[in-house]
Amino acid sequence: MEEGWLRLKCLIACIDYELEEAITNIAKKYDICVLHARPSGSDVFGKVTQFNPDLVIMDLYLKKENALQVFKKIKKANINPETIIVSNEASSTVLLQAFNEGISDYILYSSGIKRIDNSIRRIICSDKKEVKLNSEIFIKIICNYKNTFISENRIVAVEKQTNRTNLIILSNGNSIITSTSIEGILSQGSYILQSPHRSYIININFIDLITPDPHIKGNYILENQTYNLRIPLTKKRYSGFIRNINTNFRMEGFV
Repeated sequence: MEEGWLRLKCLIACIDYELEEAITNIAKKYDICVLHARPSGSDVFGKVTQFNPDLVIMDLYLKKENALQVFKKIKKANINPETIIVSNEASSTVLLQAFNEGISDYILYSSGIKRIDNSIRRIICSDKKEVKLNSEIFIKIICNYKNTFISENRIVAVEKQTNRTNLIILSNGNSIITSTSIEGILSQGSYILQSPHRSYIININFIDLITPDPHIKGNYILENQTYNLRIPLTKKRYSGFIRNINTNFRMEGFV
């Protein structure tokens, strides 16, 4: 699960490449998963809504929108990452506005990289972040030849389509085709993603019912009525499937 995001997630958007690289190295030192956005307000906001990072570090003067304007939009979207703004603007008016908006920290370029390091470490150690560390895991998949990240909580099931493609069914009712293998998806997820059959993955939080297969003795059917799913659980995989679930999760009806 090292590729899954069970760690703190940080989005970085800096105009200065060397500063961005230095902040990235700090984040990696603390074993933080790093995302990058272009230094534009629209890209930062888009990445925040897509990935819900725990921490956002951005330049004050982004393209088209400044960081305070972006921060207001993020709050309006009911997303609340810790946010650090870096800038060479020392105006007391800007500083006051930043902290009145609820910015976690406002750091001047002249303060140096050590000041940013200290701020990141403080946020990591806060009680709020300790609670969020285990909140979500993201799965990296390839879709249309591009890397895409999906929260495992949004994955209802995965079904093999061809030797090279799999269908991912999402909790919002949509589905996407990926060339990432069943094994590749499983290796990034937590125990909630299980493979009851070599051609399927099921999120155990979406299992409504488990019944004997009427056609194959020893096999079972995992059902979800909302998404009209009937996924086979083979006799060969039954014991391991139930054992994995019982080790990590209590689900009524599983014996």
